[in-house]
Amino acid sequence: MQFDDGRGEFSDVIRARAPRGLRDQVKAVAAQKGMSSAELIRLAITSYIANTSEGGAASAGV
Repeated sequence: MQFDDGRGEFSDVIRARAPRGLRDQVKAVAAQKGMSSAELIRLAITSYIANTSEGGAASAGV
């Protein structure tokens, strides 16, 4: 049985600082791809981890 805390599938929060203008770039690219900014960022992070870690996607938790 899994515990449901009501926060959905992506309950962990990660915060990061970025250069000015990056948020707008992310929003624009996400809109072009038909996804949310959060989805684009999750995809970018998991892809980066999968491509740079030993063990690939298994270590990224995807």
